[in-house]
Parts: sequence; structure tokens; C-alpha cells
Amino acid sequence: MKNLLYIFIAASVSLFCLHTEKANAQHVSQGTMMIGGGFSFSSIENDNSSNTTTCAFFPGFSYFVGNNVALGMELLYGRSSGPNTTFTSIGVGPLARGYVISGLFGQVQYTWMQDKFESSFGEAKTSESAFAVGVGYTAFLNNSIALEPLVVYSFEDDGNVFSVRVGIQAFLGR
Repeated sequence: MKNLLYIFIAASVSLFCLHTEKANAQHVSQGTMMIGGGFSFSSIENDNSSNTTTCAFFPGFSYFVGNNVALGMELLYGRSSGPNTTFTSIGVGPLARGYVISGLFGQVQYTWMQDKFESSFGEAKTSESAFAVGVGYTAFLNNSIALEPLVVYSFEDDGNVFSVRVGIQAFLGR
């Protein structure tokens, strides 16, 4: 049932994104390369007054296979730390992005991750995967450089995650 939900969401977002030509989308031409990345940060104060801080970095590369439609790869490096614990994730996966209306885009991606949990009791290593859908906006500073806020909802093996990212992208050949 969970896989059917993923397939339905991916198909819905893909169809929505492929409708770009009729919707007066932000124009990014076929053949353009996008290189850049995003960053997210959170700090949580728990009930027992202990803080957990999480930082994640998402470098990536995409190629526009059609006008306003890109396929690419994204890396992930994330680290969470709290009292006597550290959690590190390293991942990689494909993504698809489509521009819809004047800089607004939808994005779907799948990520495979290696996780390492360290505490005063020892360490453990695991593998997991995540399917994510997101909506963002590309604000071009000039013809090649853009700032991008992105809201992402991830369906992960051990629970679902809502996050906000901020990134910068270089569009080569635009």
C-alpha cells in the first residue's frame, strides 16, 4: 500500500510538472545544466532541556532534457548532534524537476542513505531509503545564478520528515 502511495504521488507530480509549456513557465531551455546545492538547519529543544542540532547539505547536478524539465542526481550529507549522541547520513539519488508557473517548480527524488549513529554506548550503522516530493521557487539574480527556497516532504523507512531548504544554483547554457 505504501508503494502505491509513492507511485501515485510521483505520477501526479510528474504530470503536473510536464504541463509546463501551456502554463507560462519560467523558461529554462533544453540542454541547460544546473549545478549547485541546498542547505537546511534545525535546532530542537527537548522537554528535558537538551538540544539537538541538525545540519544538512545537498549538492547536485541536473540536465534539462526538455524545456523546463530536468533530470539529475543529488548527494546528501547530514549531521545531527545532541547530548552524547551524533547521527550522520550520507546519501545519493536521482531527481526530476519541472517548472510550472513563473519560477515555481515541483521536484521528486529518491535517496539511498548510509547512516551512522554514535553514542557513549557505542555505534551502529544502517542503510535506508527515502522518497521525497517538494515544491520550490527559483529567483534568478541574473541570467545564470538563482536562489531557491524548497519545501520537501520525505517518506523515509523510519518515518516521514518535513523540511525547508535554501539553495543556490548556477544554470549553465541558459
